[in-house]
Amino acid sequence: MVKSKGYKEHLADLRETLECTRKHGLKMNPNKCAFGVSAGQFLGFMVHVKGIEIGFLTKPMTTNNQAEYEAILKGLQLLQEVNAESIKKAKSQKQNQTSFQKCTTEKQLLLKKQPGKAASLEVIELGATQIIIPGNFPIGCSPSYLSLFSVSGAGDLDDRGCLKSYNAFAQHHNELLQAAIDGLRKANTDVSIVYADYYGAFMHLLDHASLLGFDQGALLQACCGAGGAYNFHMNMMCGAAGTSVCADPARRVSWDGIHLTQQAYRAIALSLLMEGFAQPADAVQEIWSC
Repeated sequence: MVKSKGYKEHLADLRETLECTRKHGLKMNPNKCAFGVSAGQFLGFMVHVKGIEIGFLTKPMTTNNQAEYEAILKGLQLLQEVNAESIKKAKSQKQNQTSFQKCTTEKQLLLKKQPGKAASLEVIELGATQIIIPGNFPIGCSPSYLSLFSVSGAGDLDDRGCLKSYNAFAQHHNELLQAAIDGLRKANTDVSIVYADYYGAFMHLLDHASLLGFDQGALLQACCGAGGAYNFHMNMMCGAAGTSVCADPARRVSWDGIHLTQQAYRAIALSLLMEGFAQPADAVQEIWSC
């Protein structure tokens, strides 16, 4: 999806996007593409000139299209990650570590809104009986955060090389989320609500990286980037001129400093299913057995 401020900007953005896809040999189905539209639905969200909304889902909704139904549910399940991503972007606008430490009150307000809980209630009202709500990743281990906020000699790095303060924030977010999930379970005893511990699964990956086939010396480096300690540069993102891709992406954890590689996602998914990082474990196995 390509969204722009105006017509001229949109043409330029489209050209850049299509040139990038052509460069990497990617293809698109023309029957599934739409150009020049001012609004539309995407994964259960309404995207238009004013932004992205989910309010239309509060209306009664029925569908006989299984694919459409699953897409909507998937979109709602991802709302917690969307919320976490918006918080991360807000933090990236901070100028230094000191200003980040001063925004404790702001963080509390953001977390107490609990949009993930509200989205889950909407899904339950739509008739869902099995819901997975993911927590946040340890953002302090992200190459993008390390590149932007790691200060030599500041003492904010843990034994893994991750930012302790940012990981503490992610853990606090997850604690509040789990408390909200407990309330949902008590109020909806006929619904199976699973918490996916992305934080724990990711740390498990780092601690067992060699056994899982990852490059132990490049765990916190992006595969695709423009160089530097973490192979990430905010003004030269993956795909831009001057960036390059590592020789074996399957041995890297981070793809572009923000997103993980397919191999890392696979390892985390297996941890959620088989290593107990999704709770309650019996509910996970019941869903998986289907």
